[in-house]
Amino acid sequence: MAVVVSVLSPIQASARAEDPPVTSASVTLAADAKDVATGTKVTLTGTLRGETAEGATVDLTGREVVIREVDRRDEELTAVTDAKGVFTKVVTPHTTTYWEAAFTLGAKEYTSRPVGVRVLDGTLLFDFAVAHDARRQVTASARFKLSTDPGPGGADSAVQLQFSPDGKEPWRTAQTLRPDHEGRLATSFRQSTPGWWRMYFPGTKNYAPATTKVIKAWRWSTSITGLKVTPRKLKVGKKITVTGVLKRFTAKSRKKTVPFAGRKVTVIFKCLKGAAWYTAVSGRTSKKGTFTLKPKTWCDANYQVVFDGSADTFRAYSKSVKIDTKGKPLL
Repeated sequence: MAVVVSVLSPIQASARAEDPPVTSASVTLAADAKDVATGTKVTLTGTLRGETAEGATVDLTGREVVIREVDRRDEELTAVTDAKGVFTKVVTPHTTTYWEAAFTLGAKEYTSRPVGVRVLDGTLLFDFAVAHDARRQVTASARFKLSTDPGPGGADSAVQLQFSPDGKEPWRTAQTLRPDHEGRLATSFRQSTPGWWRMYFPGTKNYAPATTKVIKAWRWSTSITGLKVTPRKLKVGKKITVTGVLKRFTAKSRKKTVPFAGRKVTVIFKCLKGAAWYTAVSGRTSKKGTFTLKPKTWCDANYQVVFDGSADTFRAYSKSVKIDTKGKPLL
């Protein structure tokens, strides 16, 4: 079995002459991972101890230790112990492998207990895309495939869509998805907070974990403030005056809103005896983010101002204001 090895520079055996004479030895071996994906580097670490004739245990420094696969001794790796009797070797197993460490003292060989590292079958999680629109709708998709499945596979596998407000740990699972018969993953839902997204497969006892790239989907909040509507009672068909200010957050003003100039805002209304919302009139904000709109009245209605959002901001609604009209409704 071919094993890719990262060669470490041997530690010089300068302390070996100072080691007390020993009559026996013991060697240990451990791996920093038990289950890994193919191509993952694994660090094997062990200790070499000796026992003197008086029964004292000492670290054996500057000694060469052999590391080999249990079922294949024709290819051996070597490592040299440091001042504390510790040795390391980095390997890259491509199939499940058991290693042991051996040290020869005189004519006798001392070996460690076998250490196994299981190489899991691979998982492909790719074509990840995510968007967060102005109406706070998150849409995400990806493709999923198990390496041992000739088809898309993975229909019983649970994949997590994860969110982080700053792109750092910890990641929160927003949705748990299962691929369809073609390995496609897709979801859509509302969320107010912008941030970073990824898809994550935690792995199983036979398949390695997988993570997509991280994508930032960011929009800034907007608000419509200082809304005034006058008059509040008037003859049907006459116009009212609606004023207010459109503001937004930016990367330079994360904690304080600033005016949002040159943006389209629209007055909408709903008759008190109806269910539908209608568009009354639209206009653009000034350099200071202010607006003045004069919509016609059609009925007793609730009026509201809406901003549809921009490429990097969310939609915003003002508060709702009730207007009473005199005369026969026009709607």
